[in-house]
Amino acid sequence: MYAASVSHGDDAIGQLVTALEKSGQRENTLIVFTSDNGGQKDYASKTDYEGKHGPYATLGDNHPLRGWKTELYEGGIRVPAIVSWKGRLTAGVVDHPLSYLDWFPTIGKLAGVEMAAEWNLEGRDVWPLLSRKGKAPADPTLYWNVGKTTAIMEGPLKLIVPGAKGANPELYDVVADPTEKRNLATEKPETVTALRKKLDAQRKLDP
Repeated sequence: MYAASVSHGDDAIGQLVTALEKSGQRENTLIVFTSDNGGQKDYASKTDYEGKHGPYATLGDNHPLRGWKTELYEGGIRVPAIVSWKGRLTAGVVDHPLSYLDWFPTIGKLAGVEMAAEWNLEGRDVWPLLSRKGKAPADPTLYWNVGKTTAIMEGPLKLIVPGAKGANPELYDVVADPTEKRNLATEKPETVTALRKKLDAQRKLDP
């Protein structure tokens, strides 16, 4: 069923692209394809699909990244994204952190929408990164809250604060150590303190 879903998605996207080609709108359309989270480790349900499928001990594969869907290691939050605009974008790789928060201001700007300051948007216009034209925006400070665990990333450093009582924060350099094998928290206590203050300030903004 999972493989069929992937195959169906691939076929449906192909139909959309074909429709754009036939209607003459392919060169007037920006296509963004991205995942919402990393792969799921396993699967078991007595109700989904009427309980006909599963359990599956292995479902996803985020190798070589650490972690799974709902976790804040890179395997749970670093996802693939493909951006295509025929005639406007050339093939290449964007090696900068982007967020879902960036898509609204980016697409809005391309559509001629004025981004009002009172909207307090957290995202950025990342078209200069995609097109490799103009001044690229600074890398953002990113924040996650999945209920029991929170995290903040500034530059290459990501602080993960587990919600479990007595659990210690973890600090990783996700550029030098993308598989998050080396916890730097004890080596860089000042960085942990500084990032934790920023994390606490961000949490206060949550509804």
